[in-house]
Amino acid sequence: MWANGNIGPGCESSGSPGSRIINYSVGNYDAAHEINPTSSRGAGQDGETKPNISAPGTAVRSSVPGNGYASYSGTSMASPHVAGAIALLWASSPQLVGDVETTTSLLDGTATDNPDDQCGGTDEDNNVFGEGRLDALALLDAAPRGPVGVVEGTVTDAATGEPLAGVEVEVAGPVERMLSTDGEGAYQALVSAGDYSLTASRFGWLEQSADVTVPEDGTATQDFALEPAQTATVSGTVTDGSGAGFPLYAQVSVAGQSLATFTDPLDGGYALEVPVGEEVRLEAVVQYPGYQVVEQDVLVEADTVVDLSPTVLPDSCTAPGYTASDSVVLAESFDAGVLPDGWEIEDNLDNGQVWAVDEDGGGTGNLTGGEGAFAYVNSDAYGPDGEQDTSLVSPVMDLSGLENPSVSFAQAYIPLGDIADLDVSTDGGESWTTVSTWTTPQEGAEVMVPLPMAQGEADVRLRWHYHEAVWAFFWQVDDIVVGSRSCDPTGDGGYVVGSVSASADGSAVSGAAVTSLDVPEDRGTSRDTPADEGQDDGFYWLFSSVSGEHPFEATARGYGAATQDVDVEQGGAVRADFVLDGGLLELDRVSSRPRSSWVRTPRPST
Repeated sequence: MWANGNIGPGCESSGSPGSRIINYSVGNYDAAHEINPTSSRGAGQDGETKPNISAPGTAVRSSVPGNGYASYSGTSMASPHVAGAIALLWASSPQLVGDVETTTSLLDGTATDNPDDQCGGTDEDNNVFGEGRLDALALLDAAPRGPVGVVEGTVTDAATGEPLAGVEVEVAGPVERMLSTDGEGAYQALVSAGDYSLTASRFGWLEQSADVTVPEDGTATQDFALEPAQTATVSGTVTDGSGAGFPLYAQVSVAGQSLATFTDPLDGGYALEVPVGEEVRLEAVVQYPGYQVVEQDVLVEADTVVDLSPTVLPDSCTAPGYTASDSVVLAESFDAGVLPDGWEIEDNLDNGQVWAVDEDGGGTGNLTGGEGAFAYVNSDAYGPDGEQDTSLVSPVMDLSGLENPSVSFAQAYIPLGDIADLDVSTDGGESWTTVSTWTTPQEGAEVMVPLPMAQGEADVRLRWHYHEAVWAFFWQVDDIVVGSRSCDPTGDGGYVVGSVSASADGSAVSGAAVTSLDVPEDRGTSRDTPADEGQDDGFYWLFSSVSGEHPFEATARGYGAATQDVDVEQGGAVRADFVLDGGLLELDRVSSRPRSSWVRTPRPST
């Protein structure tokens, strides 16, 4: 049992030894069942899903030297929760002591699924939560007790005879288990002796059931041969839904399943073969930046056309072909070094331990990412006898003329058992609603919080409420902006897509730059596309901010440049492939160098 590491939120940040296949590692989620931003993600060794499971690890009350308590966060706080659950499991079911395979299966099978696809995986097993959130009660309920035996079998495709991996086998009887077949189509479980009903199911195949009796100290074998389900074609287009109307390069998948495809970037078209009779949720993830994920539920009874129109993210407004415009009602950077006019500081404990404004921050300096003076409350500076419950309150603001109001600010927050709330009032401060709470580190972070409840309101106030702080650390806030942002089409330009290859042997060239010679900022980089069978490696895309015919150039280290004129379609997409001179000669030159001149020195282990 290992902590998975605390260098998230980036993918492939799982740390050794937790990242290794042989070990069972744990991620860290908070009291709201949200993954902690610092919790490391997978994949791990050889693509292994990591963490294996997640457990509470945020603001965990812990004993500390000096006969006291403090709150700590990290996967090292989450991992002992799982170890403790295993201790309970083995105490309640002694025959499991030392049976790592069955124990692991029980942990995996009873975890509460927590879908999160940001680092890959499925709804049931992904590289953020693993198999899901630890459920100690369900774990003990599924444990075999008394006389025990084994139920096992193999699941195959009835049409081909090939083993089927990932088939769920539900075991219902004296104990309830949910098993999954391995790469050889096999399943096995230690269960209490008795009569069971088994059901094997996998998306795309017809479900089968059978009854078995598991003898004491014996084995019941039940194989399944699943018939493929009848399918129908779900097809359509994925196009921009915020006004520009571009065809979009996107991955279209059936949520929670491994069934997925990519659109044709020239017209946004896609097609999927989906089992008839299934109600599925289609999900489109645009491969260009700045778009929201779009979902649509579909009952598949025959061939069906489903067009999807993802919209841009207005707050960030990073989608190509769009520009942001802001309406600002309040902007405060605290540069004067004093509390600005109209702002208030509340002392809810009447002890003088409150927010302040200056450049020092109680000895820390400005850690928000902003510059100069800032607002802060420093619990650490007040010492072990201090306690803080204090609010920084904005002036009254009239947001009645804004659509989609929001507040953005830079902050630094280091938690230690305290709570940092952002509250909003629409009646001038008479009543408050919490719109965001932070319990995890936010050092140098810029955040934007939507304020939909304040739309159309004329008496809006905001407060930064720091409370339940007893000799904790601090909260700093700077560069506050309240207003709204719209994200509008620029009215010109379109996408250019294609592939880059070498003239010597036709091989793909990844890492090549494709650039508009008229607008050098319009550029893309070629890359491999192993997940998309419809595109060759060396695929690139770029957005040209100017439509019409003009020259583009492809360059890569060790190759001659290639240039061609491309007629960019306004609001559309065109294809332009590039072939670079060279390839084999450069490869021979590199491979003929002495080994000592190009081998990398291994990094020291940490």
